[in-house]
Amino acid sequence: MKTKYIWLSYCINCKTPVYGGGRSFHTDLINKKTSGYNIQSAFWCFPNHLGTHVDAPRHFYKDGMTIDNFDPSFWVFKNVALLEVQIPEKGYIIDTKEILPLLINKPELLLIKTGMGSYRHKKVYWDNGPGLGPELGKTLRRNFPSLRAVGIDTISINSWKNQEVGREAHRTFLNPIKGKPFILIEDMDLSQINSQVQIIEVVVLPIRVEGADGSPCTILAKVKHNAEDV
Repeated sequence: MKTKYIWLSYCINCKTPVYGGGRSFHTDLINKKTSGYNIQSAFWCFPNHLGTHVDAPRHFYKDGMTIDNFDPSFWVFKNVALLEVQIPEKGYIIDTKEILPLLINKPELLLIKTGMGSYRHKKVYWDNGPGLGPELGKTLRRNFPSLRAVGIDTISINSWKNQEVGREAHRTFLNPIKGKPFILIEDMDLSQINSQVQIIEVVVLPIRVEGADGSPCTILAKVKHNAEDV
């Protein structure tokens, strides 16, 4: 199969799940008549950490980088690692023992697939999904200096049932160590990728709002299913 592009992000709509069960996307149509033409527009209202979105360091550090601080090249990832992790129970905290033995090479982006995407429109997705442990953030950043982003198919790396653990995990991942920029990507659609799919490139395109600590984003992946030349 030849290379193709796929989405790794969800469309936003009024049913998009919200961490903690809060208010989701809302839209109001705006109809205008201008110079004899009927023009339709809309007013959108939604939290900035809705749907597939990026957490920037400012999310947990007042002096951390914001979405608009990053160079355009930062958002293009050539070396992407995918790890599929089995979740033994609801609210499970994924830590170093599941990740490190499987991670090789020098990834720029690590994608963690838990399978939670199949529960995305059920309460368990935001109420009792898995999260990432604080030690994992420290270990990954210490042992893989090329890594600058981690993405996951859960609503957050912060499990609703283990919020303090999740907050500490955010701090370890987003910590602006020696000025090195790092981001988290949450609520990704990883349903189309697995061990049989080669990820050639991933491009993350956040909505650029000045001073934003996070932003919804569109994500494209260039993939192929065999060893054909790119």
